Formats: sequence, structure tokens, C-alpha cells
Amino acid sequence: MTLGAGAVTGAGAFWKDAAKATEVTIEAGNLDVNEVSTQSAVRDVSADGVRGGTIVDLTKDKIVPGDTWAKDIALDVALDGKNMVAEFGIDPGAKGAGDLVADSQGVKFATEIYKADEKGAPTGDALATGDLASTKLKLTPKDVSADTDGKADYVLRVKAAFDKDTPDQVRVKATAKLADISGQLIQIREAK
Repeated sequence: MTLGAGAVTGAGAFWKDAAKATEVTIEAGNLDVNEVSTQSAVRDVSADGVRGGTIVDLTKDKIVPGDTWAKDIALDVALDGKNMVAEFGIDPGAKGAGDLVADSQGVKFATEIYKADEKGAPTGDALATGDLASTKLKLTPKDVSADTDGKADYVLRVKAAFDKDTPDQVRVKATAKLADISGQLIQIREAK
């Protein structure tokens, strides 16, 4: 048999093969924080002179010089992700307002972060302390569950301490309000 000039010499006639890669699905992690309002409370945590139990009824109870009250915010926290690291604390926009918040002889605020017990109350020693918006705790997925479950993991305690040396009737019937108090998680990146 003779190949004539008109025969087709196919271009790309070299052997080839391909392997199909296994399909991969990539899923995003999670960062979530929710208040468990049924477990949050205002408590009288004064060093002495607590009368009538520690739970404060804001509709009838009034703070007086020497008192320290705490707003305990019970929070359900979730983190999920291989390299997830988050700062946990109070929204930095939080601040005190009102006539009872004064440079002297008024209410001073401080914050603490605790692990929560099964009822959402603070347990053990404070894990972090500081002023109103600077208190932060670093968390990773090993510290909490991957999804929120309706149970408090941590308590953000905002303490209001009324100066015990307030004289006469200074600041009577004055108020102190906490603006924009909420728990916050912010993802941070850390070099390994």
C-alpha cells in the first residue's frame, strides 16, 4: 500500500490520558454570639450589706453609695474554622451616660468575663477584667461549640460601683445608663 500525497497525517496524534480529580466541597466556618436573655440578670455584688438576695429588680430597687451592681449578660458563643481565632468582649461603642456617671462621687463601670455555669451565672475566677470596652478574651473553636445551642457559654459582667464616699445627697435620684451594651466576637488573624 502506498501513501499518496493526499493522505491525511493527523496533527496531535500523540497519545494522551487524563485523570478526573475527586470533587471537593469547601464549606465556610462559623462565628456567632447570642444573648440567652432568660439567663441574664442584674445582681447585687456589693462587698458587704447585701439585703434581700442578690437579684436586683430594676423596677423597684435603687443603687446607693457603697453598692456594686452587675449586669450579667449570658452569651451563647460558637466558633468553627481551622484557623478561627476571635476576640470576645463588649462592643467598643458601649459607654455610660446620665447624671449618675460622674468623674467623682458617681458610678464607675468595669467589666469581667467568666465561664457560665448551667444556669448562665458566672463561675470561677474572672478570665479577663478591665474597663467598659477594653476587656477582651481570645477564643478558638476548642473553647466553644461549632454552633449555638441556646445555652450560655460565657458571662460578660458589667459592674457599676457607686462611690461609697459620696457626701450628703449628691447624685440622689440620678440615673446611669449603659448605651449599646452587647457581646461581640471579632475574628482576628495571628501569625503561627
